[in-house]
Amino acid sequence: MSSSENAQAKNQSRFSLFLFVGSLLIFVSTLWKRVIHIDDVWLAEYSYWLAKLGYVKSEAMRGFYEAETKLYVYHKLFNIEGAWVIKFFGFHPYPLKAISIVYLLLSGILLVKIYRRSSLKPQLAFLLLALFLSFFHTMNLGFTFRPEMHLVFWGLLSYLFLERYFDTSKFSELLIAGFVTGISIATHLNGVVFAGAGVLLLWCYRRWLAGFIFGVVATWGLIFQFTFDVRSLQELQQMFTQLTHWRDVATGKYGWDLIFRVFEEQSRYLHSPPEIIYSLMLLLLIVPTRKYLWANHRRLVGYTLLLSFCIAEVTHGNNTNYLMYAFPFLVLISILAFENLVAQGRKKLAWSAVLIFIFASWAYNLQEFNTREFMAPEYAKVTEFLPSGSNVLSPAHLMFSGLDKFRIQSFITYRDKVEAGTLQQSADALFAEAQKFNIQYVVVDDGNAAFFRIKDIDYGPFRVMSDQPSEKFKIYKFMK
Repeated sequence: MSSSENAQAKNQSRFSLFLFVGSLLIFVSTLWKRVIHIDDVWLAEYSYWLAKLGYVKSEAMRGFYEAETKLYVYHKLFNIEGAWVIKFFGFHPYPLKAISIVYLLLSGILLVKIYRRSSLKPQLAFLLLALFLSFFHTMNLGFTFRPEMHLVFWGLLSYLFLERYFDTSKFSELLIAGFVTGISIATHLNGVVFAGAGVLLLWCYRRWLAGFIFGVVATWGLIFQFTFDVRSLQELQQMFTQLTHWRDVATGKYGWDLIFRVFEEQSRYLHSPPEIIYSLMLLLLIVPTRKYLWANHRRLVGYTLLLSFCIAEVTHGNNTNYLMYAFPFLVLISILAFENLVAQGRKKLAWSAVLIFIFASWAYNLQEFNTREFMAPEYAKVTEFLPSGSNVLSPAHLMFSGLDKFRIQSFITYRDKVEAGTLQQSADALFAEAQKFNIQYVVVDDGNAAFFRIKDIDYGPFRVMSDQPSEKFKIYKFMK
């Protein structure tokens, strides 16, 4: 390398470090502004009961196939981790949200490790991390009590051991890859996308027996999902009843629709600004270097394509959170494409692609995280206002401050009934249904008031209370 090339490489590394530090500062500086996400609450309730009772139930889902007695459909290892955190730190949102930071950090380490195995001159590790961290879904899910960052880590680790198996043909590497993939499945059923991609990759290279063994070993996670906390055949039947009536499963596409789901996958990549600028970067970097990538990084590209196919076929709808499963691999491919473009002398195209993505992501993230309304103090006012031991229908967010004090049923359960066609979308139907569950107080926010068309009037025995603890809610009391 000449002195000028060496100087350019150093400048490139320094600028990459600047971009990484900028992304890191935005992530850290917005942590204190993060609101409590609906999934923080919804999934935390499962861990709460697991920590308290030793099994999962859901008062929020009361009325859903005896979920208030015992719930069998949940993310097993993920909620077990949450239960451990609750036992140690108590039932608070931010210790639970912080679990994802740990997996984010570990995922970054693995991503760099795989990059160093893939690149002949791995000098852009900081740029790789800047791209990985600046993406909105990384920043958002990196501090949300959801299992996506867990699966990102286990997926990367599974791929790393698969790579080592291809390089060494050691049976132990294959077994570890399968076992790690099983951990991802035991964490969340969507982990099967990594099992599917791994099996298909091995078979593409005619490693028929290896693919079979990898898949069989990975199924331990599936067995764990369907047997943990199940004590009898009756409980197993109840679990399948809950599973088949679960919203994501009941409204899923099957048969011929399942086959053609892959052709709808583009909607996930063009859903909103974060996905659009991400897709633009992929096009600008990968399309011009596609022949190079296929010739020199065929295994990585092939695995990513197979993984994307499995994501399209297995996951529900066009939920953009699931982009995270393939995102690290696509970012890695993007960096390898970036290196090739620079080597061709096409620096302007390479840098334009990554800078548009990073700067646009920074702007979007700052705007998004700084404009969300922090409602926790308002829910605390409601918790203090209502009498202990009450049966309450409210937004799920009340649970962090009120689950120890009330029996809380969530509006989401009622919304699901509306979507299923078992409940009319009206205020009268809502309050009549609430009466069946012996609800004493209904805490209505603006969103649910609009959805159920609730007005500032009495509904049968439910009367608007004269005193209200917060202007953000309207509370109705059941009066005999």
